Amino acid sequence: MVWSGAATICFLAAIFLYRAGETGAGFFFSGGLLTTGLLLDDAFMFHEALAEWYLGIDEKLVYIGLALVTLTWLCAYRRLLLAVGPFFLLAALAMFAGSIGIDLMPEDKPPLLHLGDWRSILEDGAKWVGIVLWLTFQLQASLAFIEKSPRLEGSRSASKPKFPA
Repeated sequence: MVWSGAATICFLAAIFLYRAGETGAGFFFSGGLLTTGLLLDDAFMFHEALAEWYLGIDEKLVYIGLALVTLTWLCAYRRLLLAVGPFFLLAALAMFAGSIGIDLMPEDKPPLLHLGDWRSILEDGAKWVGIVLWLTFQLQASLAFIEKSPRLEGSRSASKPKFPA
């Protein structure tokens, strides 16, 4: 559900910025596509099972593919990422890296040898925190772009909107 929220934020920001003729629509649209891809991978356990079972692709190759797509997105939009403040993004990427690192470590060797079920908790916990940080970054970035939009300039000083009861 958190992945879905992050993708929704990206697509809504992309639509708003596109309609307003502002920069950043492509950034958020491609971020929404990337987030949706990560959502589908996570929801359907693509890298854990489907890729190997149905396509004969090793889990490590799927991770490499996801990393390359993510790095491409990061490189393509590096200036925008730096402009909005990358703290939450970097924290999310660090948590994802930790989760993947735990996932790829052999279960029968230290340091994971005696963790048992705690290994899954560490791996999935790091991933979940990473997803929440990813959503937080997307929300922060979208607000930064939308608040700079001239289309909102007049509404900032206006009184609070009146909603029907």
